[in-house]
Amino acid sequence: KVPGFQLAADNFNAVYPGVRGLWAAEGRIVYLMDGQPLHDLMYSLVPFGNHYSVDWIERIEIIRGPGSAIYGGTAELAVLNIITRSAAALEGVAITGTYGQMFDGAAHDDVSLAQSFGRRNLSLSGGKVLKDLGDLGVAAHLFVGQGNRSDQIYTDVYGDSFKMPRNAATDPLALNVNVDWQGLHVGYLFDRYVLGVRDGYDSIVPERATSSTTQHVLTANYRLAPLAGLTVTPELRFIYQKPWVTVDDIFEPGDAYYWDPTANRLQASVQAAYDVLPEVNLLAGFEYARDHAVDEVAGFVDPDDATNTRSEITFTNMAAYLQGLAYTEYLNVSLGARFEHHSRFGNSLVPRLALMRNFGRAHAKLLVSQAFHAPTIYNLALTSEVTPERATVYELQLGGQLSDTLFFSANIFDSTVKKPIIYYYDQALETEQYINGERLGSRGFELEAKWRYAGHFVSVSYSFYDPMGKNQVETYNVPDNERAYVGFSPHKLAFQTAWLLYRDLSLGVTGTVQNGTRYAYTGVNAQGEATGEDLGTLTLVNLNLMYQGLGVEGLALSLAVYDLFNQKRVFIQPYNNAHAPLPGPSREVVLRLGYEFPM
Repeated sequence: KVPGFQLAADNFNAVYPGVRGLWAAEGRIVYLMDGQPLHDLMYSLVPFGNHYSVDWIERIEIIRGPGSAIYGGTAELAVLNIITRSAAALEGVAITGTYGQMFDGAAHDDVSLAQSFGRRNLSLSGGKVLKDLGDLGVAAHLFVGQGNRSDQIYTDVYGDSFKMPRNAATDPLALNVNVDWQGLHVGYLFDRYVLGVRDGYDSIVPERATSSTTQHVLTANYRLAPLAGLTVTPELRFIYQKPWVTVDDIFEPGDAYYWDPTANRLQASVQAAYDVLPEVNLLAGFEYARDHAVDEVAGFVDPDDATNTRSEITFTNMAAYLQGLAYTEYLNVSLGARFEHHSRFGNSLVPRLALMRNFGRAHAKLLVSQAFHAPTIYNLALTSEVTPERATVYELQLGGQLSDTLFFSANIFDSTVKKPIIYYYDQALETEQYINGERLGSRGFELEAKWRYAGHFVSVSYSFYDPMGKNQVETYNVPDNERAYVGFSPHKLAFQTAWLLYRDLSLGVTGTVQNGTRYAYTGVNAQGEATGEDLGTLTLVNLNLMYQGLGVEGLALSLAVYDLFNQKRVFIQPYNNAHAPLPGPSREVVLRLGYEFPM
């Protein structure tokens, strides 16, 4: 429901977002959970769909636009940070079971109703602040389950098909632990996500396979306050991953789909915040990271000799950033920059300037920022020629309160990405590559209004983008239409409502309408060239009826219907790779039972 965001598909049953019309996979968004990175180190990806439990979440912070000045080279288009429920927020145990059922899949031969479930998940959270131990806070969240991307039939561009239940699984297993004591924070994240795979690059895989990503992330930091107004936070982080592993009975070394890499990162950083004056704040930091990857089978292009490959590759990155915030009578000014030195690509410098002004209940913000995105490890595994891309974004934001209950915001943006990193398949050589294109970009606006009153809530947003002649990458082109990118509708209307019907009974309604060109490549012609079509308007509406209490304090029951009008959406691959649209779920009825009790 976030303005400017739309979901699209890639190979291997994976779904990722686009931002303002631009494909945001492969390192263009920073994904965090409680400040810990979620993306894999090979591609910088986080697949969507039954991956993490919504019952963990206290709030989600989203920055639309570059965040590289603080977050580095994977914050080119947006920053998404999931904040989980803390020990103080829990002060007890919460357990939730969720079951979702799709019904269309049972119409297929050899597919039972039981196989067409949407999700069957268990979420368990516990947290406690131990006063006798100096306010030691411990919070832990566990999520385990099984899911199906769809109950439909996937048909590739050549006409071959497979039934998606369990062939397109979305199975999560995740554990998130946070410990806080006297300024010390230790966080641990275990994340194993398994995708059922039969949709390959263009044609289907002959038998059901899986692609799994497993990672361990351990972070420790300590907040020091040596002077009044000064905080210094050193941090250490270690990441170990087995990303996108396809070791399966049907895949062997040498097969096109076989992959069994290992990657790790060791990172050290320190951040300092200092209130120089009551009206002036400085934020500064330094980071060092060492990335190491091993692939014994396919290997990596040797950066010193492109004709050779090596089984291991290592990169280092050093960064320093500084940001100042000054409050004045007329303007609030934020000025910052980040300098990075990559062992492969050398130096990068990106600035950020924001001017803010309050006008009573209204405010205005002008933002000018740059971002860079260094190639990921696997970008470099295929070619030694690819170089970093750089984005420049201008934004004008207006917002405020029209009354005590009504809020509004408007945002106008202009984004340009130079030398974008593009996936490319060489038909003549039958090899995958990453290359730099010339330019991408979009202009548009995002409008949002929110109304709250006595237990009722309504939010409506409308977002629009237009390439405005900035697209110079053929693979993203819509044939004979320069006003849209493949896979992403220029117009998006979203709404969300919550109504307190009676005491503890509430009704929620959410929905999106994607309008304008929604172009997808759906087939191939006699010459083997990809052909496509406009899939038209997509309207999705969800209902959720929740009752809290049920005669037992802490008990909650909800009944939801997703895709009320049974639109059977598809996820479009937003570039020309001859991958047919990936079917999403049909109408799904979801039952959720939760119980929370204090300790």
